Amino acid sequence: MTTLILSSPSCSSSYIHHRKSGCSESSIRGILGTRKQHRRRGGAAPTWALIPRAHENEEEDEKKKNKIELQAVKPLAFGAPIKRRRAKNAPTKRKPELSQKERAMFTALNARILECASAEQIGKILEEEDVSLSDVNVSTIFSLLGRKCNSKKKKKTKTDDGDDGDDDLGGWNALAIERLMTSEAFREKVLSRCEKDGFSNSSRIVSTILWSIARMKQGKVAFVENGGFESVWVSLENGLERVCKEQRTLLFEKIFPEYMPPKSCASIVWAYASVGKTVIPEHLRNAIESIVIKKISECSAGDIAVATWGLTRYGVDISAKNRNKYWKSIKERLLEPEVFEKEMHLENAARLVSASGAVSSGFYADFVVELARKAARDMSYKKNEGKMGTREYGHVVAMLVGLASSTSSSGTTDSGDGASKRESEEDTDRALMEALDPIFDEIIKTPQVFKPKQLAQCANAITRIVFSRDKSNWYKGHDSLLENVGIDIGDIGEVQKIQNSTPSEDEERLRSSSFDVAIRALQSIFRACTTDANVLAQFETRDYTNLLWAAIKSRAKIPVEFLEQCEDYAIDNLDALNELDLVYFTYSLGNAQNSVEEKKKKNYNNETYNPTRYLAYAVSRAEELAKNGGFDANVHIAPLLNSFAKNKFNPGMMLIDKCEKIIQSESSAQSLRPTVASQIMWSFTKLEYIPSDETLEKIEAAWLNPSSDGLNFRDFQEGSSLLIWAHATLGKLPSADLLLKLTTPPTKKAASFWTPVSMWMTFWSLSLLYACVATTSEGKAVVETALNNFCEKIILPNGGIRADSLDKKGLGACYASILLLKGTSLQIAAKEAMPGDFEKVAKKQWILQKRKDSQTSKLQQQVEDSLRRLNVQFFEERELEDGLMRPDFFIESAAVENFLLGHRKTLSPNANLTKDIVLEVDGPHHFAISASTGHRTLLGSTAMRNFLLKERLGLRLGVILFDEWGQLQSSSERDKYVENILLETSGGA
Repeated sequence: MTTLILSSPSCSSSYIHHRKSGCSESSIRGILGTRKQHRRRGGAAPTWALIPRAHENEEEDEKKKNKIELQAVKPLAFGAPIKRRRAKNAPTKRKPELSQKERAMFTALNARILECASAEQIGKILEEEDVSLSDVNVSTIFSLLGRKCNSKKKKKTKTDDGDDGDDDLGGWNALAIERLMTSEAFREKVLSRCEKDGFSNSSRIVSTILWSIARMKQGKVAFVENGGFESVWVSLENGLERVCKEQRTLLFEKIFPEYMPPKSCASIVWAYASVGKTVIPEHLRNAIESIVIKKISECSAGDIAVATWGLTRYGVDISAKNRNKYWKSIKERLLEPEVFEKEMHLENAARLVSASGAVSSGFYADFVVELARKAARDMSYKKNEGKMGTREYGHVVAMLVGLASSTSSSGTTDSGDGASKRESEEDTDRALMEALDPIFDEIIKTPQVFKPKQLAQCANAITRIVFSRDKSNWYKGHDSLLENVGIDIGDIGEVQKIQNSTPSEDEERLRSSSFDVAIRALQSIFRACTTDANVLAQFETRDYTNLLWAAIKSRAKIPVEFLEQCEDYAIDNLDALNELDLVYFTYSLGNAQNSVEEKKKKNYNNETYNPTRYLAYAVSRAEELAKNGGFDANVHIAPLLNSFAKNKFNPGMMLIDKCEKIIQSESSAQSLRPTVASQIMWSFTKLEYIPSDETLEKIEAAWLNPSSDGLNFRDFQEGSSLLIWAHATLGKLPSADLLLKLTTPPTKKAASFWTPVSMWMTFWSLSLLYACVATTSEGKAVVETALNNFCEKIILPNGGIRADSLDKKGLGACYASILLLKGTSLQIAAKEAMPGDFEKVAKKQWILQKRKDSQTSKLQQQVEDSLRRLNVQFFEERELEDGLMRPDFFIESAAVENFLLGHRKTLSPNANLTKDIVLEVDGPHHFAISASTGHRTLLGSTAMRNFLLKERLGLRLGVILFDEWGQLQSSSERDKYVENILLETSGGA
């Protein structure tokens, strides 16, 4: 009851009147507050108010007051009106209440289910006709099956009556659970209820069922593995997704997170990850992320670890809108002393490190180190307590794999740049190695405690961590070829001493104590895997590829017998190899360069492994996989072609053409990475195949894409030099935009990352393009601009190209550049780029290299025989200009005149008897062939030879082509062919 009391505008008089009327203090404050708020809106104060009458029951009045206050402070959803009705199918809508009798019946039934000692007893309960299950009863059955299932299948025992009895695992083995699930009673009373989507009102029940299904799949229950619960899973998934979609506006309130508590969220995502479902529905995923953020204070370390691991299990990152807040929130929660010290054990730390490494976001490196250190301490504690088992060692391996595969771009710390940042990165690098020392020690002392599969994974992970090339991100694995860092982990872990050389940065890094422990751990793994037949007997395909990849990357000395055993396994299982396995085998075996003392003891002729036999099989398998469209340009094509190229093994035009079609496809071209494009182009060049124009366009587009600006400096300089070298060698002129891109460092600081090798490769390539490939004035102008740009922004800031920093091949190439640019507008640029006595030193090396390269082919011998039959006086591989050039055949002008006079009564007016003639025999290796058309194009290096002979030495050049020569059947035909070449070259024809 209320009474209408007219009060004066005065607040004080209203206060007195209300107090006399028996109003509580809070009621008066509410009334006065209303008057003040009304004045703020611009209106006059009301002259009356509704005042509650005093009640005799003060307790009831207090309850109503509290109810009013709670409603007043209730938070509102973002963007929602002040008053809102509950959604039609909201999860907070309750089902009809059970009667007391029904509740008692279901409670008793639940107790009976919990007392069951086997799956068979659950089946007997379900077979009772009067049994009706509640939602909780169904959840309890699934919970029991999930917790009790076991994958071990022991031999059956014979009962007294001779029948097969269950094994001694309490009736919860996979076979017993299989019999229960295939029974009619289970189908009718359990599965049918789940398939009707009746559990959307309780996320706890749904999470329990999904969790149990995943557990039973891990337990090798055939009914689950064969998809027996697929319809149940879809039904529950649809129910969750529908609820999450309808309640997405309530995610910031307290209602929805109460429906899905963090523990239920963790169980759901764990189930998805464990059964191999790579996609979690969008609204369900967003709901779980938001709930973890909203209820972070209620999350345990286990809930956070499981939820984060499940969300990122298949490389799917946290959604963009939640990403930063998610990682920040869970890190702050985990760093709470109570949580970090008591709850952050080995399993949780391993899951978090693995999750951070699976996505592009994740934790900063300093926190990853703390997680690794905590995990290592917990491993040491468990080992001392005798609690380290197969499962725990599996967590150790998972953490190492997470560290190795991490691709976070967040950096090592939250701030810092320049020298201080580099120093911080190096400190973090060393801190990680020190944190992992207990784990490495365990591998060194007792590698047998790990499963064979785990040993191979450890080898792969440690190699990625230790031999990473990207110093700005120590935990990022890199799939490019590593330079030899002088480590021989096949000889008791000792370091090879490089004579007369100063240890490089990588060598000093690997010789430090923390890295030495990791190297010895690798050595221990290789020894255990290559010498223990029992370990190899348990290896599967991925185990072989993991171990092989680690051995090649770390430059370990692996016995040739082991490599041959790997080869035999790959060939025997060729049809079963998928794209990735084939690439790993081909890359590893194709890059194996091992010298083993045991080979000498057994009197083997070859001291190195020859992968030719395997590569021949690999080509046929690659053709099948490429035909089925399974190859990806970024992942598979580059390492596959690289392996063939390094071994000079021609895979055939069919496979090359199929690889080109994959590169040209829209799906691959859109995501083709610049460094991969360069590696593909390098492989084409080494294999002497010229890409089609369409492939060249895709490769060029990869570098001109704005995403290439994000390359780290080391990858940029390596990729750009390889690409421009490939263009020059194939005699292909890049576009003006691409030339400018490849010769301009991303920043001024980036110029310092150019190595001497990259500088001479680029300079030689530009010189060749300018002199021999660019045939128009516009093309020469483009190359001239690029070369001047490269000298100004890269070579000169690095102090020029110094002779003492190059090997023999580099010196020879630089002298070729000097010869190509001599007498042109770029001659001064060449002199500035290679100052001092560089030309003198380089010329000496050029001459030595020409003498060393002297070889006589079968074709060249046949041409020599024809010249002798024609009575032509010649010099074979005579040194010209003090060894500057060594042509196949040199014929002096006098000999040319005698030849012409002997074959023509009258000379042609065009005949030139004052110039000497050189003949070059061009075999197939002087050309690149198109896999799509079969057309051959002269290589740039051969064009350079022709240019130097004709333009620099002023000689007349005749070329004998191998394909034309191969069509000649008799000696007379060959003699006639050589005669025509001489006549055409001298102008006597």
